[in-house]
Formats: sequence, C-alpha cells, structure tokens
Amino acid sequence: RLLLLILILVSNVAFSQRYSFIQYTTSKGLPQSQVTSITQDDAGYLWVGTIGGLAKFDGTNFSKFGKNSGLLKNRISKVQNINGQLYIGHPQGISIKTSPANFVAIPFFKEDLTGDVTGFASFNTDIYFSTNGAGLFKLNESDLEIKSIDDSPERIRDIVNINGLLYLATRDGIHSFDGEKFEALSNSEEISFSGF
Repeated sequence: RLLLLILILVSNVAFSQRYSFIQYTTSKGLPQSQVTSITQDDAGYLWVGTIGGLAKFDGTNFSKFGKNSGLLKNRISKVQNINGQLYIGHPQGISIKTSPANFVAIPFFKEDLTGDVTGFASFNTDIYFSTNGAGLFKLNESDLEIKSIDDSPERIRDIVNINGLLYLATRDGIHSFDGEKFEALSNSEEISFSGF
C-alpha cells in the first residue's frame, strides 16, 4: 500500500499542470510599464494604454503611439473599441483613431477642467464618456466637439449602456441616465462602486 501511495503522489507531481506566463515590459516594446487599460479592436489587435503612451500589440510586437501620432496626451486613462472605432481617454480630453497610425485629439472645452476619462459608451447613436472628476460628456462626432452633461455626478468610475439606459458607477452609488435626467438607483446611494 505504501508503494502504491508513493506512485500516486509521484505521478500527480509529474503530470501536474505548469502555467506559463510571458511578461511584457518596456524592453519588449511597451511605451511605459504602468498599464491603465486594454481593449481589442475588430481586427484582433490588442491596444494597451499606459501612463506613457499607447501601444498596439499584434501578438509578437508592439507599435507605439504618442503625441507625435496625434494623441492629445501620452497619459492614457482608458482605451475602448466601440463599433469598430477606437476611443482613447486622457486626463483632459479624448483622442480618436482616424487611420492606422494617426489620431485626432479633442480637448475639454475648458483648460482648467480635469478628470481622467473612465469609460465610453454608445447611447442613442452618440458616444458618451465618463470622467472621474468632471462628470459625463457627449461627443458630437460630426464637428468633434465635447458637450458637458448638466447635473451629472462628478466622479464617475465606469459607464455602460444596458437596455437603452446609461448606468454610471460612482462613489455615491449607481445612477441611470435616460438622455434627459439622472436617477440614483435605490439602495445604492451609500455604496461606492468602482465598475461594472
């Protein structure tokens, strides 16, 4: 019996799973080591936002993008693919990918307005984005202008469209937005939410 027990233990050790991880760092092509956001585009590429720039990963190599490519800032707070369009959030505005290697930068309408962009959502054929410190905004894609949404919570940590309503995760609960007004979800007001 002892021999059988030893054989079972040895076989379990010999055939156990071994996990393998590949670590990607600045020496492998990342623009900066602090990753803030990752998304996948429709072609399958991974887009990695860092506090020092944006990178596109093809499974082997990174291509780097920064202010010289048209980004508003090198500091990226959110990267999101919506309907085949890549949106990039920064502390003072957003950038949109316009071609394989170029972006258009759209700053907030006030220079002193700050707040990291925390999420993007398609809502009523428009793009809305949330910030942690400046509230909710709507992007007018035809003239590339940003409009602030009145009466929104200031510190929004995440945003999602569910069944025709925008839901906002805040440190003061979850709020819904129907395009006209905000409403706090009952029993959520005293809970701080970080995301969905």
